[in-house]
Amino acid sequence: SPKRWMMKMTPNRVWCAAYSYMDLSVYTQVDLASIRGGVSVISQRLPSAPGIYAFFRRAQPLSLDSPDQFFADLMALVECPAAPRHTTTVGPLHNVSLESRSSLSPRKRDKLRELSSTSDFRVRISQVVAAASDLQSPLYVGKTVCIQDRIAQHLDPMSPLASRLREVGLEITQCRLAYTLIEGGSEYFSNDTLTLIEEIVTRYLRPGFVLRAG
Repeated sequence: SPKRWMMKMTPNRVWCAAYSYMDLSVYTQVDLASIRGGVSVISQRLPSAPGIYAFFRRAQPLSLDSPDQFFADLMALVECPAAPRHTTTVGPLHNVSLESRSSLSPRKRDKLRELSSTSDFRVRISQVVAAASDLQSPLYVGKTVCIQDRIAQHLDPMSPLASRLREVGLEITQCRLAYTLIEGGSEYFSNDTLTLIEEIVTRYLRPGFVLRAG
């Protein structure tokens, strides 16, 4: 699969990573939290055209002044679920639930709390975490014949996606949106073609809040 290599040099160290990625250079990005005026204003700024879109968790700045708050902010990032709870019926007498879980061991929590007392550590880790936001998988990938209308539907507080995100403490209006238009001949505008493209992107990026691929 496509890889991007990233290298960062500081006076004392070099770190690099290889990762699969969604090439955001062909995607228009919108920080929904920065737009004032509500859903109608956001949707008015979006094109009435077919395309593929994705929602991303928006990087929240970590508190640098308070060690305790910095520790709490980092733990909130670590422990935020990557997917909603899924429940299904198995046989006539049982339900099975699947939950996303993420946590640090008690020993690592204690180490993080200790390191958080150091100002230099807080500054350095806040930079690493902010940059790591660009490496994340999307929360949700979708397709539509009209970006403007579909995003407006998602931004409704009672929409299925907004509700699923809210279950894990995320507000959809605080997310980042990325979209790309599907331009070309009429064969690209059919719903079947858009569904195919959506499924390819979904299976590649594996967003946690998609209920089905395609």
